[in-house]
Amino acid sequence: MPPTIQESAVPDSGEWEKRGDALLEKGKYEEAIEAYRQIRATDPEYLAACNRIGNALAQSGREEEALAEFKKVIDLRPENPLLADVALNNAVHVLRNLGREKEALALFERVLDEEPDNAMALTNMGNLLSDLGREEEALAAYEKALAAEPDNAAVYANKGYVLSALGRPDEALATYREALRRDPADTRVLNNIGNLLSDLGLWEEAVGHYDRALEHEPEKAGILFNKGHALAALGRREEEADAYRRAHAADPKNVYILGGLACTLRELGRFDEARDAYEKALALSPDDPVLRAGRNDMRRITGK
Repeated sequence: MPPTIQESAVPDSGEWEKRGDALLEKGKYEEAIEAYRQIRATDPEYLAACNRIGNALAQSGREEEALAEFKKVIDLRPENPLLADVALNNAVHVLRNLGREKEALALFERVLDEEPDNAMALTNMGNLLSDLGREEEALAAYEKALAAEPDNAAVYANKGYVLSALGRPDEALATYREALRRDPADTRVLNNIGNLLSDLGLWEEAVGHYDRALEHEPEKAGILFNKGHALAALGRREEEADAYRRAHAADPKNVYILGGLACTLRELGRFDEARDAYEKALALSPDDPVLRAGRNDMRRITGK
């Protein structure tokens, strides 16, 4: 097992770090890398510089060199675990961008062999497995993460998402509520609960959760769109139209929102407004036959 490295305090060459950060922000990657290497030259134990060098290398397209820097931090097992966690996340990000998910999973497993209770590694491994469609394995990873950190609201949220994908809505709902108990303002969880309740036909409860989410993010287009869908099922057409209008204002190039608004306005008999909404939607998706048919119907009705 490699020795544990005592992480140095902020180096005396802090000016090199500031200079490197400023150069990196300007996209001057080679100069930034050289500045960070100056820190390593004067203080070899300041491993945060390796993460910075890796980021600069990755941004300049030198992914293999970046991976080597990140793995250097992981291999040296710094006393500050956050440094190794950041290096692991950075390395996985690079590998995923390169389409090398198997290597990313192997890197997670290597870290977890030495730190089986590393909740961050377990959570992010679960996220990767979920993205790969391996939901059962993702669920197992999240459960291990929760065993290590039982009050981690974000992990409960991710677990709820996977349970929903596995077709286990009751368990997903219970898990989302555990997440919400720990973080009542999590709009993603509130929205996902609303979606689950909508799927179960519990429209009133769904609207209540969307409204709670909108208290925190009042102009979030996706939540407003979902609320509009639930209001449609309840036959509350004016409120539905208002939700779609607000969603459109927040995301004016979303053709699905415009289509929903057009249909609602049509149901309300507001044909001129419906025609205009169809026209805007067709400008974004000119080959959509449903939108074209709706627009043509409105033209016939309005004579315009």
